[in-house]
Parts: sequence; C-alpha cells; structure tokens
Amino acid sequence: MKSSSRNTCRSRCFKRWYSSTDRSTTSGAAAELADVPRPLFLARLADYGVATFDLTADELAHDFANV
Repeated sequence: MKSSSRNTCRSRCFKRWYSSTDRSTTSGAAAELADVPRPLFLARLADYGVATFDLTADELAHDFANV
C-alpha cells in the first residue's frame, strides 16, 4: 500500500475513533496515532464534517468579548 493511501486509511480510522469518543483523547494524540501533523488531521476532520471543538453560545460569546 502506498504511503499516502496508508495515511488516508489511518486518518479515516482515527477520525472515526476521535469523533466517537468522549473527547478524552486530544486531537494531537489522534494525529500522532494517525501519523500525520495535527493541522492536517484537523483539516481532514473538517473534510469529514467532524466538529473539532464544542462551545456553547455563551462560551463563544465570552471568548469574543475577551478578544
């Protein structure tokens, strides 16, 4: 199997695992397990429609107020 195909397969597997866990695993750890850089892993999660953060509307408003 080509390296890029292997990385794609691994990323899909870890994307599925990451999106189905209680998020006790960090995206960095999942990226490391998938053997891809974290920014690339996060981009692939977005490609698959997986949210990479969970903020309530109040939390988001608080963050924007403190920028």
